[in-house]
Amino acid sequence: MTCFVDNDIIHKLAAFDLLDETWRALAQPESSVRILPTARFKFHVAKNPAKGVKRYGEVVFERIRQFVLSATEVEQTNQEDEETLQGVLGIDAGEVILFSAASRDPHSILITGDKVAVRALVSTERCSAVVERLRGRVVSLEDVMLRLIRAHGFEYVQGRVVPMMQHDMAMRAVFGSGMRAKEADVVAALTAYVADMPAGLMIPHGPEHLLSAAPAPV
Repeated sequence: MTCFVDNDIIHKLAAFDLLDETWRALAQPESSVRILPTARFKFHVAKNPAKGVKRYGEVVFERIRQFVLSATEVEQTNQEDEETLQGVLGIDAGEVILFSAASRDPHSILITGDKVAVRALVSTERCSAVVERLRGRVVSLEDVMLRLIRAHGFEYVQGRVVPMMQHDMAMRAVFGSGMRAKEADVVAALTAYVADMPAGLMIPHGPEHLLSAAPAPV
C-alpha cells in the first residue's frame, strides 16, 4: 500500500519526532511513503538549509531533511484531475497533486493535515469523481495520533507531543494540560476532531480498515 503524505504532516510528525513510529503504527514500510516534489524546497532542504534551521530549529530541520531526502516523490499525476481540481478555493497546488495521485491508486491512503482542502474537495460538485475514488482512504493528523497512542501507548506519545505542541494548534488544544493531560480526555478530543471531518472520505478508525483500504468503483 502507498502512503501519500502532505508537507504539513511531514512538519508536524518531524516536530513531534514521530515519523518512524507513524509508519509502524500504520503497518507500512517507510518505502511506501510518497511526498510532494515541492517538499525539498518547502523545507529548504534543496536550497538554503540555514533558512530551514532558522525556521524549524536545528533538530527538527535535521529530521525533516533526512526524511525528505530518503522519501520517494510523487510521480506525474492525471491531467484531467489537475484541471478539475485547480482553481478550487481552499485546494492548493500540493493538495491537487496528492488528491489526484491518491485517488488514482486504489491501494493507497492519503495522510493530510489540510482540513480546509479536504472540506473544499467534498463540497465542490465538479470534484465528485475524485471524492468517490478517494472515499474511505484519507487520514488526518488527529487520526494518526489515535493510532500512535494505540500502537505505542499514551505516555509515549504525550512525551513526544507536549514539548513541541506549539507546532500545531489542534495538538495545543488536545494536550492543553501538557503532561497533566489525561488519556481519556486526549482520546476523546482527538476522536471529536476526526468525527468533525467529512463523513465517508476519512478512513474508518481501525487497522483492519487501513489494511483493506480501497476506493469505490469508478
